[in-house]
Amino acid sequence: MKKTYLLALALTLLTSGVAQAEERLKVVTAVTVDGKVVVQNTREIENGETITFTGDGVKDNVINFKAEPNVRVNNKQVPMGFNGTITPRILSNGMILVMVKGYYREFTGYTHLDQGKRSMDMLTDTLVDLTGNPSAVDLGDDVVIEVNSSTKPHNAQVKVTVTRT
Repeated sequence: MKKTYLLALALTLLTSGVAQAEERLKVVTAVTVDGKVVVQNTREIENGETITFTGDGVKDNVINFKAEPNVRVNNKQVPMGFNGTITPRILSNGMILVMVKGYYREFTGYTHLDQGKRSMDMLTDTLVDLTGNPSAVDLGDDVVIEVNSSTKPHNAQVKVTVTRT
């Protein structure tokens, strides 16, 4: 009886290990802005795990601040590049649900402001929202989120391809 129980337990553990191994995903991500690839990434993750992108550095939103002693400025660090998350999840029908939330921010310079008792240089940038509706596709098919508009500062695209490892 004990041997049968141990054998059943061992088979269960082996089977669950195989099932978990099948839930590993390979996620290939490419972010393109104005035809130039700004992020290219390949990661192996667990089904449902979120990949976080943290861009390529930060910039101060205010520099060269000059004012009377009691005048303060709200200076903060602004993330640049592609910042966001991508979460792929295998659905019960075998399709993959991909959720993309993020934005691309490009530093364009600083603009000088004189405001009476204070002067400063304020960050100028362009921001492109790259958040898309969740998309369900077959494994191996591309999920593409595009911003193509003459009213936007940039044409941008996030392309995600998910396969099993």
